[in-house]
Amino acid sequence: MRSTFPYHCGFTGDSDVHIGEVDYPSEPSRPCQASSTQRCWLCEDVATWNNAISRFGFELWEKLTGMLCLRTIPHAREFVYEQVAEVSSTLSALLERHLCIDEINFTYNALSWVCGLPRHHVKLIRPGHSVRHLRVSCSCSHSCSPFQVIDVRSLATLETLVFEGSHISTDAVSKIASTLSCNAATLRKVVIKYARMSQEGGDLLWRSLQGCACLKSASLSYTCFPGSVDELVCLLQLSHTLEQVMVPTLTHAKHVNQVAKALRHSTSLQDIYICDASTLSMAPVFTALQFHSSIKYLHLVKYAIFRSQGTSVASMLRSNKALRTLIVEHGSLSMCGAEELAKGIRENSTLQCLEFLSSSVGAAAICCLCKALDQNKTLKRLKFDKYYALNSERESLAAVLGSSSSYDRVLVPLVDADVKSILSHHTKVQLFPTELSIDNICDISSVLFQELCEALALSTTVKTLKVYYEGHDPVKGDLFSAMLKDNKSITSLEVYLYSNPASYCLAVKVAAALIHNRTLQELSVCFASLKLDRCTALSFCRMLSKNQALCKVFLKISHELCDRSLELLSTGVQNSEVLLEFGTGKIKIPINWATYPMFKTLQQNNSRLNKAIMFVQHNRDRHCAVAFEYLCRKPHFISYVAKVAGQSMSEAYQNIKSSQRYIFDNYFVIAGIVRHSVQCYPGQGTQIDALNADSWRAVAQYVKVSDVSA
Repeated sequence: MRSTFPYHCGFTGDSDVHIGEVDYPSEPSRPCQASSTQRCWLCEDVATWNNAISRFGFELWEKLTGMLCLRTIPHAREFVYEQVAEVSSTLSALLERHLCIDEINFTYNALSWVCGLPRHHVKLIRPGHSVRHLRVSCSCSHSCSPFQVIDVRSLATLETLVFEGSHISTDAVSKIASTLSCNAATLRKVVIKYARMSQEGGDLLWRSLQGCACLKSASLSYTCFPGSVDELVCLLQLSHTLEQVMVPTLTHAKHVNQVAKALRHSTSLQDIYICDASTLSMAPVFTALQFHSSIKYLHLVKYAIFRSQGTSVASMLRSNKALRTLIVEHGSLSMCGAEELAKGIRENSTLQCLEFLSSSVGAAAICCLCKALDQNKTLKRLKFDKYYALNSERESLAAVLGSSSSYDRVLVPLVDADVKSILSHHTKVQLFPTELSIDNICDISSVLFQELCEALALSTTVKTLKVYYEGHDPVKGDLFSAMLKDNKSITSLEVYLYSNPASYCLAVKVAAALIHNRTLQELSVCFASLKLDRCTALSFCRMLSKNQALCKVFLKISHELCDRSLELLSTGVQNSEVLLEFGTGKIKIPINWATYPMFKTLQQNNSRLNKAIMFVQHNRDRHCAVAFEYLCRKPHFISYVAKVAGQSMSEAYQNIKSSQRYIFDNYFVIAGIVRHSVQCYPGQGTQIDALNADSWRAVAQYVKVSDVSA
C-alpha cells in the first residue's frame, strides 16, 4: 500500500473515501492452500488485504471455524458507486481462487445507486464455488436486488441464503427462485424478510423451497397473502427436515385453517414465527398445537389477547407437553384475557418462558399472571418490557411479587415500590435476580436508590442491568457510577437517556466509572434525540482507552457526529485490545483517515480472539498461543469459548486451564526455541531437561511465548 491511511480529511458523505489507484498485495493470483489440516496463507495475511479493501467498505473477517467471510464493514457508512466499480474485479478474483472464503455478508443502507452499474459495464462481484453462506441486507425504499451487486449463477452448494430488502422486482424474484433450485441439494436456511412482492412471486419462492431436500429453516415475510397459501402448506406437508418456519401475513380465515392443518401433521417443526396475528383468529393454530409433540417455540406478532383468545391459548397450554417458549410481540393483553391465560398456566408443566415484548399490558393483568406462578413451578421467565398502571395498581403488583419472591421469575421495569420490596425480601445479595430493569431512576427515592446501589455493588447474581434516566439528579448519578466501579457480576448494561440535556451528566459518570470496572462486557447507551457533544465523546474516549473488559459498545445517536467527536471515539477504540464491535446505531460511521485505524483495530481484535479460541480447540501453533496467552484471563474469554464449543461455563473453564498447562509443558516447542524437545549437555547440578512437570510449570508461568522473538 502507498499509504497506511488512504483517505483525505473529509466527512461529507461520499467524499469520505478518496478513490484512486490502489496497490493490492502482490499475491492475488497465488492459489489457495486451505485443506482439512492446513490453513490458507490468506488467513495469515488478512491484515494486509484489509489494508487494501477497507477503503472500499469491505473487509475479510476470520470466523471461529478458521474460514473467512468477505463482508461490508459493520456499522460503517454505505458504499458509493465508484467503490464497487473499482474493487469488484479484485474481489471476484479473490473469491474464485480461495476455498477458505465460504461466506459473503453485505449490508447496504441504500441500493438505488447500483442501478447505474450495468449501464457503465461494471462487472458484478462473482463468488467462488466454495461460498456456502450468502447474506445481503438493504434498507432502501427503492426496488432492489442482491443481483445488482453479486452474480450468483456459479453457486451450486449454498447452505444459507439471506436477503433482507424492501421491494423485490419480478426479475429479482425469478433469479432468487433459480438460485434456490440450483442449490436445492445443500440449502439448509433461507431467509427473505421485510420484502414487498407479488402473490405470484411469493408462490414461486415457496414452490422452489419445496425442492430443497435438507431445508431446516424457511423464513419468508412480505406484506400479505392476497391469494392462496397452497405452496406454503405444500412445503409444510412435504418437508421432513424443516424445523423453523416464518408464516407471512395471512388475510383470510380459510388460510389460517389451512396452515393450522399443515402444522398439525408436521413432525419436524420446532419453531414457528407468525408475522401478523392482528386481523384473524389464531384459534385453529392453538388447537393444532394442543397435542403437538415437537414444536418448542411460538412467536406471535401483533396478537391481541382478549377473553376468547386467552381461552384458546389456555386450552393449548393445558394439553401441550412440548412448547417451551411463547412470545407475543407488539400485542396486547386485557384483564379478561389474563384471567383465562392464567388458568392455562396453572395447569401447564412444560412452558419455561412467556414474554410480552413492546406490548400493551396493564399492571392488573400482570398481577393476575403472577398469582398463577404459585401453582406453576416450571415457568422460569415471565417478562414484560413495558406496561401501563396507576400508582395504586403498581404498588399492588409490587406487593404480589414481593410476597411470593417472584422477582427472579417475573421481569418488569422496577419502580420505587419494587425496589423497596426487593430490598426487604432479598436481604442477601446472592438472592437478587439475574436481570434487572429500572424505570426512571429519578423517580425512585434517594434513600431507596442508595440502598439498591449498595446491594448491587455487592451482588454476585445480577448479570444484566437496564436503566432509564429522565431528568437531572446528580446525587443518583454519583451513586450509580460508584456502584459500577465496585460491581463484579454485571456483564451487560443498557442506559437510556431522555431528551433532557442534563442527561449528559449520567453518561459522563458512567464512562468514568467503567474505567475501573473489570467485568462489564457489553455496553449500550441510547442518547435519544440528544447530540453527542465533545465533552461526552472525550469521556468515552478515556474509558475505551483504559477499560480492558468491554467487548461490545454501542452509542446509539440520532445526529451526525462532529469531526472532533468522531476522532475522539476512534482514538478510544484504537487503544482497546479486547473491543470486538463498536457502533453508533442508525447513524453509520464514515470510513476516512480518522476512523480507518478504528476499524483496523476491531479487525485485529476479532482475529486475536479467533486465534485464542482455536488454540483451546487444539490448533497449537505459535500465533494462536500468543493470542491465547493474552486473552485467557480476560473475563469475556470463557463465555466465547463456551459459546463456540457448545459447552457449559465450567467445561470451558476446564478447557482453558488445560490449554494453559499445555503451554507450560511445551513452552520451548511452541515458542520455536526447539523443534521437538529439550536436551541438555551433561553438567553438574540439575539440568533443565531433568526438571519434573511441576517444577517446570512453576518456572514457565513467569515467561510467555511472546517473550521469544519469532
